[in-house]
Amino acid sequence: MSIQTAIEKLNEIKREREALIGQMTSGLESASLRKDLFSVYQGNMDKQTAFDTHLGKLTSFSGAVEEQQIKSSEQLSLIETNMTSFNQLQSGSGESEKVEFFKSIDEGLKLYYENMNLLSNGAKFYKQMHTYLTSLHLYINDFVTSRKVEKDDIINQLSGGGQAPAAPGAPGTPYNPSFIPQNPYGGGY
Repeated sequence: MSIQTAIEKLNEIKREREALIGQMTSGLESASLRKDLFSVYQGNMDKQTAFDTHLGKLTSFSGAVEEQQIKSSEQLSLIETNMTSFNQLQSGSGESEKVEFFKSIDEGLKLYYENMNLLSNGAKFYKQMHTYLTSLHLYINDFVTSRKVEKDDIINQLSGGGQAPAAPGAPGTPYNPSFIPQNPYGGGY
């Protein structure tokens, strides 16, 4: 196999990996994750069950990621093998020290760019997760505050004999159940 063919296959594997990462992150932005976390908060679902369900979805991608890594390693070793023979033909036997020097620099650059790509993907993932959890936290705090105000109104009416309580979500009440935080990355409920 030629170097050019191996590089084209390596680029194809890279595109597949990017698509796989996109699928993984879209799973974290799903509405079902929000509903399950809210169900855990309300006590309708066990925390471990919710986490196992969604963690299972993410770990299902681990086999595909490992397969991608094996394919990439195979293509890189093929490229390296072909490059070694190419460099030997091109440089002759007297310049092997220079070839080894540049080869070590090339390997270092490959590792650097690979690590930078992984760090970039990780930072993007955690930024999206932070945004989502922040909006969920605000929504839950609003919900808890509204329930507390509603509870205090009912207790006040029971102890003092005031007016009948307004229906939740009616104008003038502190909690409007029609408000649900929106996912900034698209998708719906």
